[in-house]
Amino acid sequence: MVTAVPSTLLFSAVVPMYNVEAYLPDLLESLDRQILGDYALECVFVDDGSTDDSADLVAAWLESSPSPAAAGGRLIRQANQGVSAARNTGLAAATGDWVTFPDPDDFLDDGYFAAVARHLAQSAGFPLTLLATNIVFFREMTGTFEDSHGLKDKFARGPRNVRLADDPEAIQCSMAAAFIPRTLLSASGVQLTSDHHASEDAHAIVRVLLAQTDPAIALVPAARYYYRRRAAGNSATQTYRLRRESFIDRFADYVPIARAASQRPDGLPRWFANHLLYELAWPYLKELDPARRALLSPADKTEFLQISADLCSFIEPRWIRTYSFAALTGELRSLFLAFRGEPLDDQPVWAEAWDQRRRQVLLRYLYAGPPPSEDLRVGGRLAEPAAAKVAALDYFGQTTLWERRLWVCLDGDISIALDGRQRELRFGLAGRTGAIGGPGPAGVSPDLRAAASVSAAAVEAYFSAPRAAERTVPLRRPPALPRSSFADQAKLLARQAGLEAYTVLNQRFPQQFGVHIPTAALGWGPVFRNWPRRLAVESPAARHRYGQAWVFADRARSAGGPAEAFYAHLSRTRSNLDCYFVLDPDTPDWERLTKRGFQLVPFRSTDHLSLFRQADRVIVSGLDESLLRPAPYADYPFPLSRSGLLTLLFPDLGNADLAARLNQWDIDQVVCREGQDWEALTADGTACKLTANEVVPTQLGAWDQVQAKLAEM
Repeated sequence: MVTAVPSTLLFSAVVPMYNVEAYLPDLLESLDRQILGDYALECVFVDDGSTDDSADLVAAWLESSPSPAAAGGRLIRQANQGVSAARNTGLAAATGDWVTFPDPDDFLDDGYFAAVARHLAQSAGFPLTLLATNIVFFREMTGTFEDSHGLKDKFARGPRNVRLADDPEAIQCSMAAAFIPRTLLSASGVQLTSDHHASEDAHAIVRVLLAQTDPAIALVPAARYYYRRRAAGNSATQTYRLRRESFIDRFADYVPIARAASQRPDGLPRWFANHLLYELAWPYLKELDPARRALLSPADKTEFLQISADLCSFIEPRWIRTYSFAALTGELRSLFLAFRGEPLDDQPVWAEAWDQRRRQVLLRYLYAGPPPSEDLRVGGRLAEPAAAKVAALDYFGQTTLWERRLWVCLDGDISIALDGRQRELRFGLAGRTGAIGGPGPAGVSPDLRAAASVSAAAVEAYFSAPRAAERTVPLRRPPALPRSSFADQAKLLARQAGLEAYTVLNQRFPQQFGVHIPTAALGWGPVFRNWPRRLAVESPAARHRYGQAWVFADRARSAGGPAEAFYAHLSRTRSNLDCYFVLDPDTPDWERLTKRGFQLVPFRSTDHLSLFRQADRVIVSGLDESLLRPAPYADYPFPLSRSGLLTLLFPDLGNADLAARLNQWDIDQVVCREGQDWEALTADGTACKLTANEVVPTQLGAWDQVQAKLAEM
């Protein structure tokens, strides 16, 4: 640890480079703009065999820039050996008191080094192992900044120094956004593993912290590190799903570190357990999204599951149960406990959904091992579910944890016992959220959210009440942000402008239009830039016009599928229905359907948004996200939720990601062929979570047969 602070601090910024000429100018410009302070800066650039002009750009900058950052800089060239070897080369050449390792495609806030120097001067005498700076995402495609890093909450209490023994949630995974005393690195002998290219800096940080008997971290929120999300999507963190080392090597390296740490007299430190859980949650959460899940071979998936189980074996069960500072869903918490062989008999049963037409409630619970015996009672009498299935939780093909889903008729108070043990019933998203019990609806007593049995009145009260996220609250103006850079000033102005617009909306428009802006919208400039459109979509006029409508779509930019045929059929046989068809006007199908008399709505128009928000039924033949979420998140960073029922026609069962895609959406009905297709969706052991309640079989054959039949009609 370092306690003394020299009169003038010398920082060494070690920058590894490989073919980053497109991004280097932003970093170099941010170094030029650094605010002066009681520090000196030494920049060590290590070109790792680039085949572009990265090294020449740096050489020209070192020669021509008048900034102190360039004056104290040097360039080292070496044959390509990987980012870790380049960092090790730079570390060996560094002479500073503290070393940091910014990535060449990122950039720094103007007051970055000044904020760190100021904090270290104020912390003289406090034994620090590491200093962490605040990562802010820069989305290159939109040019916007997002303060949404998974570990941002540790900065919420402002600048501070913490002992990890006192605050084990103050973990750090990135060396790019960290400063470490150079003497400490030298004394501990820690270097980055040069033959791996995934989380090697996180491993190094853990080894540095474990080398200290009482590690302590400084947290400096004012030092903002801008992490670039490349528009091309080709950075290491954006191409992880294609790389075996992102899963196997990355986590296998933790096993010997965790094994050695668990053999210490005081055992595995709590902060290290939190670090492992944070790292493990990351790949598992991405498995829920078909566009982000790992592209591994079955053998690699099996190996990764074994590595995960090995790591969980070092973590105390109580720490898994109480981990709460970053994303860890109830499903993953249960899975990690199951990896340890822990019983799950204390898990609640969740009431997840309510079918008002059938008067049925959907119950769901998780279990490991053989299925438990069920004692389901409705009105005190034994009852059978109206529909049920056992679904596989498709995390890398694991077979340790399962879920049971039951639709139960609400003819009285419901209670359930598993393996002879009465289970608590809770309302919520069935363990998919990290919070126990999930968000409560407005006006519902907390006593209704967890009990040994639930009544029909409680179910109806919970599921008919507005969700907590939809409530509005009085305006509270947030404190002004530090004005240390143009980006900060722009963000502050946008936020203030947004708050003023929010005030106008919430004071004037609710009375006139019946529209409220959710609390989640606060501080988002794009919301208020688009508020007239949002008002139109949410207005009583839109509800009156489209509230009874049925809206159809095949794809955003093409028709000719089941939705078109079904629209045509209903137009002939159910003329009283108010039907619309959504399509991009710049397609050949638009003119064809216009001639057929279809009531067409332009894709992503205000009418499109209004229909998908207000229509009684949404009927599609594919899960096209641009159709089902027509309001881009960048323009509407709060949900434009659907109020009507969603029906999917004849899904492509040959799609390997179909189950994951079906599980992503709140689907009310899936129409498919009876027989094999129906079995594939509803049978026990499949990854699809739909039951026989949601899947409607038809005696019509495959889609080509359906099309021919409808053509005849």
